Amino acid sequence: MKITGLQKVSLGTGIVVLGVVLAGLVGWCLNVYKLTQLDFNTPYRAEVIRAVGLFPLVGALTGYLNIED
Repeated sequence: MKITGLQKVSLGTGIVVLGVVLAGLVGWCLNVYKLTQLDFNTPYRAEVIRAVGLFPLVGALTGYLNIED
């Protein structure tokens, strides 16, 4: 079976998309874990940022942030 140029581009695009999706999923899971580890005492800055990160697109990014409490 011979792979054409278009198939190579399609395969490469699929791999990149899969990598981005996996990185987002890992980031969201990290965010949820970090939210559960917070103390919920004043100030609530880290808690609010992590709670907003429960929305999937935001959480994919906030999971990788180091937020001082």
